[in-house]
Amino acid sequence: LWLQKNRFWKNNFNKIICISEWLKKEVKKSYIFKKKNIVKINPPLNFQIWKPIDKFNARKKLNLPLSKKIILK
Repeated sequence: LWLQKNRFWKNNFNKIICISEWLKKEVKKSYIFKKKNIVKINPPLNFQIWKPIDKFNARKKLNLPLSKKIILK
């Protein structure tokens, strides 16, 4: 199975795109991807506008149940 994955990734992708410097470093550690062209792009969010808030307040603001698990798809 590993050899199949290796052949697939080796032959089908020329560039790997990551959204963080940490992820780029982790990908470079991979045996399969270490020789690939790995680039980092910035996420398309303006963090001056979009800021994390705690789960309780987010659920209250969105009228979501406070004590149930929520799955998005």
